[in-house]
Amino acid sequence: MINDTKGVSIKKYLGLSLTAVVALPVLILGIIGVLISANTLSDQIKEFDRVYLHQIETLIEQQLERPINGVMVISKLIDRAKKNNLTHIQSGISAIQQQHSHFAVIQVADLDGKVIAIAPYDEDLLGIDVSGHDYFNSSIDSNKLLWGASFIPEGSETPHSTLSMRYKKYIITAFLSLNNIGVFKYLSGEIHSEIQPKNVKIFTLTDQKGTFIYHSNEKMVKTQAYDSRYFSNLQNDNGDMQVENVVLDGIEYRASIVFLPKMKWKVALYTPLSEFQAPVMRLIVMIVVIIISVIIMAIVFSYFISNKINDALNKLIIISDAIGKDEYEIPPEDKNPSQTKYIEFNQLANSFRLMATKVKERQTEIKRVHSYLSKIVNSMPSILIGVDTDLNVTLWNSAAEAAVDINAPDVYGRQLIDVFPLLKHEISIIEESKNNKQVKYVSKRNIFESETPSFHDITVFPLIADDLLGVVIRIDDVTDKVQLEEMMVQNEKMLSIGGLAAGMAHEINNPLAGMMQTANVINNRLIEKLDLPANQKAAEEAGVTTEAIAQYMRAREIPRMIQTIKDSGKHAAEVVLNMLAFARKGDRSKSTINIGELIYKTLEIAATDYDMKKEYDFKQIKVEKEIDAGIPSLVCEQIKIQQVLLNLIRNSAQAMQETGTENPTIYVRSKASADGELINIEVEDNGPGMDEETMKRIFEPFYTTKGVGKGTGLGLSVSYFIITENHGGEIAVSSQKGVGTKFLISLPTKGNKDG
Repeated sequence: MINDTKGVSIKKYLGLSLTAVVALPVLILGIIGVLISANTLSDQIKEFDRVYLHQIETLIEQQLERPINGVMVISKLIDRAKKNNLTHIQSGISAIQQQHSHFAVIQVADLDGKVIAIAPYDEDLLGIDVSGHDYFNSSIDSNKLLWGASFIPEGSETPHSTLSMRYKKYIITAFLSLNNIGVFKYLSGEIHSEIQPKNVKIFTLTDQKGTFIYHSNEKMVKTQAYDSRYFSNLQNDNGDMQVENVVLDGIEYRASIVFLPKMKWKVALYTPLSEFQAPVMRLIVMIVVIIISVIIMAIVFSYFISNKINDALNKLIIISDAIGKDEYEIPPEDKNPSQTKYIEFNQLANSFRLMATKVKERQTEIKRVHSYLSKIVNSMPSILIGVDTDLNVTLWNSAAEAAVDINAPDVYGRQLIDVFPLLKHEISIIEESKNNKQVKYVSKRNIFESETPSFHDITVFPLIADDLLGVVIRIDDVTDKVQLEEMMVQNEKMLSIGGLAAGMAHEINNPLAGMMQTANVINNRLIEKLDLPANQKAAEEAGVTTEAIAQYMRAREIPRMIQTIKDSGKHAAEVVLNMLAFARKGDRSKSTINIGELIYKTLEIAATDYDMKKEYDFKQIKVEKEIDAGIPSLVCEQIKIQQVLLNLIRNSAQAMQETGTENPTIYVRSKASADGELINIEVEDNGPGMDEETMKRIFEPFYTTKGVGKGTGLGLSVSYFIITENHGGEIAVSSQKGVGTKFLISLPTKGNKDG
């Protein structure tokens, strides 16, 4: 043991030195902690406001895309109206208004302000002059979509706004019921109340004139109150949040404000400064109390136990010094233990202090990570459920609580099927994922079995460490996605029907009427009604008898030829019936069909395809068919499979005639796989082909190689969806530039098990 009479007496100076060692760092750390914590807390609150306002901003822009797209659809409707057909425009906007609940009224006016079409239809409003309204005057000189100020119509308590634009020689105006737009339902709903910052007392959304569209106090919206405290410098803001201190009704608030330039709306959160500063003051008081308490305790404790711990401390130093030198035989005790160097105590104190600091840092980090992960899980809109190997619940997020109205503490340790019985049909998938340690996925399940169909994707993830810990089940609501995909399918079908209808009108309607009428006249004059006075008179003038004419007709088989004309007319009528059947909207019902018959019927429909601009005529295309006679029946949605085949055939025909392909030919082949489980269909052409980049993107929505106005870019993406999602099959493409293109479709004969 080191012993030096010049050392500092621990017994004599323990109280003072311990007080200095403890109090000074605590005081310094306390001051630094107050400054850092106050700044961090302020930044956290600002960041929370920023994130929340960004969520609201993003949500508003996303939700308002639907009415914007609705107005653009109206402009396309006007394009398709032949010779300014007002009846077509009226019926079109009526259909759009009925499909979109956020459109309270849609009106179309000419440039003189006269209303020419309105939905809901009101004959009294047709022809009225709207040229004196702001939305009309602001749109007359602009081709852009313009948002108008909010207002509350007579007889309503909810805010409305206008979305208007000039398109060619019309002014399109949509009157929006803002409460029917999802974001405003969100603002007043339970989800908003759960994630809104708890210290925010006032939340507002105002239009370009400062009128409240949304306010925490509903009366402010119903009375169309005006907020004069919004700042003009936000008009040219880049979208970043601004913070201002304002006084409302004698209370000082901290306002976080974001300007939405597209609509010229402003979103603001108002937090009382007293609540904003309260956590900082509480933190300062708490740290001051801790510092004073630590100093007092250090003084009392050090002087109280200094005599008792002196000998033990000397022994500890002897043992520590011996172990540090690998000397496990402890040296004899010093005869004068009251005298020693202060340096040994300081080193020992620093060692224990460092150890305590590291342990505390690790514990704090563990708690922070746990809290962070918990917030992530509970913030996700997906339902997340964790179970162990016995299917007892180990994880239950907020979305799961809302789905079955059971709080997380009440489900832990219970069987999954008891707390979430809606998953009873998915237990086999969960067990399979657990046993095989593989991710399992099923799509479009109506697990809630509600009257209004809802669809959910279910993904099961096995948790694997050194051993299997269980699985996590994620359930995502994809109802909107399914409905959108169905709408895309129907829209693409309607585009196809448009082209076919033109072909039918050109190829069938006019010739059919003339052919049938002429056939009937010939039949009456030469066969059926030879005894008519006019027929007999003509025969006499020609020097023949009607009996001779009848005999000649029979000898030359003229009756049979006329009957052939009638049969051809009936066949043309059957083609029309096929087209009408194809135009009917699918109801997701499946039936068993003969794929060969379906291919032949589809080719009959395609044969009538004729472009009004004479860019192509399908009859100029040679079609080679190779249909396996013994092919098994197929369970599918007939109309949708027919739509896919027709889309591929039309694409090939258009591509070949647009590029001037010599001897244009389409090959359609169909045969079953060796095991009879799949039916393979090939559609091949000798057209211009595609490069690698085009093949990679050919199934992307809205991607098209056609010129402007000649294609939507949805045909192949919709076809891909029908084959893969609706029928559990596969569709692939192979092509070589300048040689041709081949599409290969594989469909399970028994249909999609998951569909």
